[in-house]
Amino acid sequence: MQPRTPKARGGLLPLAELDRSSQSGLCSILIPKRFDGPGLSHATLTKVIAIVAAGDPAAAQIARRRA
Repeated sequence: MQPRTPKARGGLLPLAELDRSSQSGLCSILIPKRFDGPGLSHATLTKVIAIVAAGDPAAAQIARRRA
């Protein structure tokens, strides 16, 4: 199966996606509430990754690697 995005095919670092995922809070999704994070579960993270992957598989890899 051929990757759909140029980033996935070329192995380029998705800087824009990294920035957007960080600004959206995606990178901190598992930080506990006691440390001022959202304290969401791994199950929720899995659902978020599936939604992101439907639009851009390369961007979903960012979240997967942070889990």
